[in-house]
Amino acid sequence: MTPPAELGELVVDEDGYLDVADREKSLALDRWLHSACPHEDMEFVNVRVGRLGGLPQLLEQRRFPVLHAVLPEANGGTAPASAGPAALAELDVLLRLPDVGEEALLCDADTGEVVWRGTHSGGANVMTRGIHLGVDLDGFFIRRAGEGGDELFRALRFAQEVVSPGGRGEYPTVRFADGARELTLAVDPVTSGAPGSPHPANLETRTRRRTPAEYRGVMAALRRLFEASVETGNPVVWC
Repeated sequence: MTPPAELGELVVDEDGYLDVADREKSLALDRWLHSACPHEDMEFVNVRVGRLGGLPQLLEQRRFPVLHAVLPEANGGTAPASAGPAALAELDVLLRLPDVGEEALLCDADTGEVVWRGTHSGGANVMTRGIHLGVDLDGFFIRRAGEGGDELFRALRFAQEVVSPGGRGEYPTVRFADGARELTLAVDPVTSGAPGSPHPANLETRTRRRTPAEYRGVMAALRRLFEASVETGNPVVWC
């Protein structure tokens, strides 16, 4: 449906939605959007993709350049309709792969229980008091907050001991040691539960291969969105 002349110039905002150049006409635009299309909110397809689980970071940029470029790492942004055919072809290739990369795990060394999973972006699992703790493919790490923060401790296998339980408003004091070095900090011990829950005494890092089957639901949702984008010539809007 052609927009009424009273709206004046229509623009597409940075998130891919129609907007008006004259902000005073926003309410008139909202009324028109609700009646201008047989699809609710002018959305041809609305599909919940869910969490991508680090999929964009696992994809090799050389092999999956379009998916690597258009899949979001956070809410917001768009994928142009022109990217749809290549994105669908890359999804077909992805589904046929035996695996899509390695995942870092931090495990209880005594029981094998997974305590933390890598964040895929190389970031921290826990950030507290200017200290980052996490696990990546090179092991467990503790480093200072901020870009380029100093690494204070790294190990593939280590022990943690609560030296002092702390008190009201105070963090416990925890010693991390791997036999060659140790570090004592006022932080919560590494645990798979909430602060104060039981924590393993010995931990080790492991890796595992992730398979396309783990992302089957996500890839089915992405396929539906890219197919709709190709059919209509409109972008996919991530929200």
